Amino acid sequence: MILLKNWTSFLYLHDVENAEQAANNLQWIYHHLRARKSNDSITSEIVLLPVEVADFEHFLMDFNLKRYAQATEKRLVLDTASNFRQQQLLKSIRSVQFNQANYHYLVANYDLQPFDVEMFQSGNINITGFQLVDRDNREHTLLKKAVDEGHRGDQRVEMEEDLDARLAFVHDA
Repeated sequence: MILLKNWTSFLYLHDVENAEQAANNLQWIYHHLRARKSNDSITSEIVLLPVEVADFEHFLMDFNLKRYAQATEKRLVLDTASNFRQQQLLKSIRSVQFNQANYHYLVANYDLQPFDVEMFQSGNINITGFQLVDRDNREHTLLKKAVDEGHRGDQRVEMEEDLDARLAFVHDA
């Protein structure tokens, strides 16, 4: 996506829970860029997201104000530790609505859900994401039911919360 969109710089926003993985992901991005033999210079900055989801809006307002004076376009890769945190961050991005025409968000998690997309359809926010899991598939429903019965609330915050894409990787393995 970075090469396709011709980004010359981007910010990598991540959670503290996946800090080590975020650093590895950033290394892989640069490894891939070198493998593609891109002569373009691409810079990045890694930014830690707040621990509490309630702080996302305030964080984004401060973040936008600090970067407002820069007339450059803002390219942000969002890498959250869970589907719930991703949804809360997307809601905060939607509610802040600060000069969004110059922003492009790339959701790094392969778990962009239909209601996440609907949030941005009528706005002026550029967002790109991927959905690895087909939630309309019968196998997804059966896997979700098995996970719900196996965990009964000990790991997932609510039983209404959907499955993370990483469970699909484990199931496939």
